Amino acid sequence: MISLNLLPPEEKANLRLGNIRRIFLNYALALISALIFGVLILAFIYFLLAVESKNSEGNYFLIQQSSQGQSLKSQQDQIKKFNSELLQIEILQKKQPYYSLVILEIANLMPPGVRIEKLEINEKNEIIVSGFAQNREKVVLFKEGLERSKNFKNITSPLSNLVKQIDIYFYFKFELASNE
Repeated sequence: MISLNLLPPEEKANLRLGNIRRIFLNYALALISALIFGVLILAFIYFLLAVESKNSEGNYFLIQQSSQGQSLKSQQDQIKKFNSELLQIEILQKKQPYYSLVILEIANLMPPGVRIEKLEINEKNEIIVSGFAQNREKVVLFKEGLERSKNFKNITSPLSNLVKQIDIYFYFKFELASNE
């Protein structure tokens, strides 16, 4: 089929311009409608969040006023107090000297047949060791080991440690060297 357009060129241009305007108005109307719809959804979400926020604030206030809230506050205070006590304990532990290595070294210096019955270490780092040895040679070996150790100094031994030949109750007093 043949279509003839007998309109003058000015009218054809006006028709084309009208079509373009309609298309533009349709797109603009769709865009504005989508924006209005998005704003309405955001406003609704904002309203819901505001209501929930008010409810949460009210509930929080009620919990604080109730016994649960009071116990929560007292628990928080107890936790703060406990943490400060733990900090004080940690400071004390850092100041506390470790004597386990000293005891281990003394045990390694003991020859067979020597038994320690008493070991004292005072706050001045003086050590008193008393015990039992099967014979005098074992006491002498133990004393020589203490003297060779770089961790001990000023070793004193009474003469009673050397009077008997066998079944000797010995006593030594010495100090920790300053490198410990």
